Formats: sequence, C-alpha cells, structure tokens
Amino acid sequence: MKALRTLTAAMLTVAVIGCSDATTVEDVADLVGTWNAASFLFVSDADPNVTFELIAEGGSFTLVIAADGSYTGNFAMGTEVETFSGTITISGSNLVITDDLDPEDTSTVAFELNGNTLTMTDSDESFDFDDDGVEEDADSVMVLERQ
Repeated sequence: MKALRTLTAAMLTVAVIGCSDATTVEDVADLVGTWNAASFLFVSDADPNVTFELIAEGGSFTLVIAADGSYTGNFAMGTEVETFSGTITISGSNLVITDDLDPEDTSTVAFELNGNTLTMTDSDESFDFDDDGVEEDADSVMVLERQ
C-alpha cells in the first residue's frame, strides 16, 4: 500500500509542459470539477526508452477539486483502489498540494490548463519499472480531462 500511496503522491506532484494556448489560472476555482486521467506516463531518468503508461495498462485516476481548494480522488490499478484527499492552492504559476493523511508532505509544482485539459509533469519522481520492489528515478507526465 505504501507503493500505491507513493504513486498517488506522484500523480499529484506536478509540473508544467509548455503550450501557447494555456489559460492563466489565478484562482483554484478555475480548476473546479472532476478530472479523469487520459494518460499517465512514467519515463526512466536512466534510460528514456524505459516507460510505463499507467492508464494504458488498465489504471485509472480521478481527481475532484472544489472551489475552496479541497480535493478528493481515487486511484485504481488492478484490484487495488486508494482514496485520498487534501488541499490545493495556487501560488503564481504553481500548485501547492497538501495530503490530508500527511500534512507535512506538501508539494509545490507548476501546472498548465488548456481549456478542459490539465497537463502536468514531475521531473523529481520515482517508479518501479522492473517490479523488483526498488523505485528508480523517473519523470512523469499526466494529462487530465475535465468531465
């Protein structure tokens, strides 16, 4: 379950992928809604040819953001399902994300919104690509679609 929590934290630990059609977001209210992951790609830092696409492998991720900045969500992979919650605030071009279960674990990340698509990457991630119980350094890219 710790690996699943790490993966969930990874999903919320995000940074921007640039795009000229990005909407400037100054209030978390602009992010209100239910967001489903259309893709979630992990790329090995050691070998960029080593990847894992979570959604293509049958995983799912849903994030619900409220106007007050609170969020709830769930992650499912196979028979494992994890529900999580916390708060999101905006500081300039960054999201500040706090997990209710571990308020000391706050992530500050960049983000980008294009219409109803929220694209997020994290260059300080890890993932167990070879399923040996050891996570390797990785980047992650997630694309969420507002429902």
